[in-house]
Amino acid sequence: MAGPEDITLFSSVDRTKEPDFFKRFLDERNKIPGIIASKPIILAGLHLTGGEKVLDAGCGLGDDTFEIAQIVGSQGRAVGIDVSETMILEARRRAVTTLFGSATPCKRAARFGVSPTMACS
Repeated sequence: MAGPEDITLFSSVDRTKEPDFFKRFLDERNKIPGIIASKPIILAGLHLTGGEKVLDAGCGLGDDTFEIAQIVGSQGRAVGIDVSETMILEARRRAVTTLFGSATPCKRAARFGVSPTMACS
């Protein structure tokens, strides 16, 4: 039985003709007032108090991973994984500028698991 069709193409970012389109799309989406307003609600729903270990599956550019890292603090750990190497490379670049030591948005998820070859320390 075939799975649902991915009309967004986010499952194949790296195979598209313009993967940077998806980075721009996510950055623009994060400027929408409704998205901005929903982020604190979603994060509050995680009931994080600090010190937790959190996996952000489908982390994209790492924005949520960075916010989670700030909440879990230095005693916790936030790890982002994504199927797209394009997204992970951009998340790694952004991680350097965020200065959140507890964030690791740099693991690439294989279709059915995590590829350790993309892990960073």
